[in-house]
Amino acid sequence: MIDIRQRLNASYPVPNSGWPAVLPVFLVSVLATGVLYLVFAKANVFILTCGLSVILTGGFIRGLSPKLLPQWFGELTWTVQRQIVFESVYFGCIGLVLLLVAVSMNVSQLNVSQLLIFVGLTFVLGSLPLSFKVLLTQNILLKRNIRNMQSLLQQHHDPALTPEQEQESKTAPKDAPEQVILKAITNDSLTINLSQLLFVKAQQSYCEVYWLAEGETRHYLLRQNISNVQQQLADTPIYRSHRSFLVNINQVAKVSGNAQGYLLHLASPPHAIALSRSKAGQILPLLALLPVTL
Repeated sequence: MIDIRQRLNASYPVPNSGWPAVLPVFLVSVLATGVLYLVFAKANVFILTCGLSVILTGGFIRGLSPKLLPQWFGELTWTVQRQIVFESVYFGCIGLVLLLVAVSMNVSQLNVSQLLIFVGLTFVLGSLPLSFKVLLTQNILLKRNIRNMQSLLQQHHDPALTPEQEQESKTAPKDAPEQVILKAITNDSLTINLSQLLFVKAQQSYCEVYWLAEGETRHYLLRQNISNVQQQLADTPIYRSHRSFLVNINQVAKVSGNAQGYLLHLASPPHAIALSRSKAGQILPLLALLPVTL
């Protein structure tokens, strides 16, 4: 039971979103409808209409849902469980569309029994295989990312150096300041000891700055975008690990992987910071001596 719960709560890639995902499906559907209507007999129009309706509906649901519900489709919170729920709702919608097509072409009637048949069968026949596929994909992506992470770490490990020498050569610049002043777009600013800074998290047009003080984590909401904060922290051990995160690499205790990419684990207090695959080539060489976990 615990293993199943952990699998369901594991990270999973968010479905593609936006018009780039929808437009090709729409254009292909329109073109295919015209061609097939001319080629096939009218008796097959119902079957063809159902197939094209499924393609078009699927494209819109998969393409627009992350845009319409960005909070629910957040990359940092998207899990295997959410993906399975999304697939189940998707197939339920497909069943409803098929029923509406059948009613519009006088093949079926719009009533509760027909609704249960169309939606129920589509839901059961589609959700079960897709749930298995999601679990299998998550396992494949997890193993691939762990393998790639270990490869990057090993490539940048210098056996000629002692662990202390290698770690010292890959940490902060020697001329990094002891304190930094983070300026907001207003008159506000935050002065903080660089050694105590843990990470910075983007919150739309704001940034939430986390640091360690007297053994506790404190945070401050700075009215500034994360790219500008990154520029203010240039030539320091603060690196961009993800589009939503800056992290102090001197605070990282270990690295791990998931289906989306990688995680950087801070020692005290414990925090897990996202590390995207595009940033791994820059960050992981600096952490070559840290332990790797699943």
